[in-house]
Amino acid sequence: EHIRSYRDGQSTGLESIGELALAENIPVSDFKKVADKITTRSNVFTVYATAQSLLSGARQTTEVVIDRSQTSGNIVYWHQGAYF
Repeated sequence: EHIRSYRDGQSTGLESIGELALAENIPVSDFKKVADKITTRSNVFTVYATAQSLLSGARQTTEVVIDRSQTSGNIVYWHQGAYF
């Protein structure tokens, strides 16, 4: 819970696992329990969203690649297409 609270309070996410070790509100014992089980995420990730009509069965899928290395984030790629 301490780690989740710390992470949620960061505006840009965590750059490294070492940040958790330096955080004042995370007990060292908590950090040691999970240090080998956690990773930091990439700044670039892909989001897929699919919607389907209940009436016609038509589907539409959107793929977006986002770079969150800057505070506001940046859409690198966007593709939206219909599938039947």
